[in-house]
Amino acid sequence: MGKRIALRIVRFISARTAAAGGTVSNKITPEDFSPRSNRLVILIHGYNVNQPNGETGYNVFSQQLQTHKVPELSVLGEVIGFLWPGDENIKFIAGLFYPAKMQAARDSAARLAEFLVSLRVSLEMITVLLAQSNRAWGRMESYCLMAAAVVVGDVQNKGRLNPAARSLRTRALFSEADKVLHWAFPPGETAAGAGFFPQAVGRFGNPVAIWNDRFDLQPYDHGNYFPGLQTGTGVDDRSAQYVAQFLGAAIPLPTASNQITANSLPPENSIPSRSIG
Repeated sequence: MGKRIALRIVRFISARTAAAGGTVSNKITPEDFSPRSNRLVILIHGYNVNQPNGETGYNVFSQQLQTHKVPELSVLGEVIGFLWPGDENIKFIAGLFYPAKMQAARDSAARLAEFLVSLRVSLEMITVLLAQSNRAWGRMESYCLMAAAVVVGDVQNKGRLNPAARSLRTRALFSEADKVLHWAFPPGETAAGAGFFPQAVGRFGNPVAIWNDRFDLQPYDHGNYFPGLQTGTGVDDRSAQYVAQFLGAAIPLPTASNQITANSLPPENSIPSRSIG
């Protein structure tokens, strides 16, 4: 009889007031949260994710990170999950409320930034942290975007998130096959007054010049980044591999999508010899 392996569960911090739907809390819970490392790896989910699904996604992704040499607590840092109310407690039509949740994302980012300040990450959170006059909150090292529902124009030059995008070491994971970012994101942002059917960073990994490196995870869909993509031969967990390597795990990866592949030079021209006489 084989041994049962206990499920390792990451710790969570939350800006929610309810398990489904609800508003942004005025403080992060649990209030007595104390980090077990001086380096934190913060996982942040996207829109339309309730608390149970968020916790499940974080636990699955944490397990995948462990298989790629990044345990829940190590010299690389402590992996924790951040829960925020980007969903509506209404089945089937939650996606229609996407524009209304943009402010919830900004407010949640502010709560998270305040929480980090009180202890001593999304672009919105980094933007708030950079505006703090007191840098006693510590040092932000890097961030990795997965299927980022961020308007490309916001991170381009003169965009409101450009300083945050350029402030740290970055990695962008994207997929053209992402149906949420293809069909729901452009009209949602348009309805919210953020442009006319703008492009999401997580669809094509644009703008290329902003990110230190970027990787195309096709055929990933929007919900494949945390659990991985189920295939006929197992789980395609490239998202966990790329994040683990980004955090410092010794994992060989293919060339990033914005790195220039060196072209070999053509063969030298040879001049045939000719004897005289």
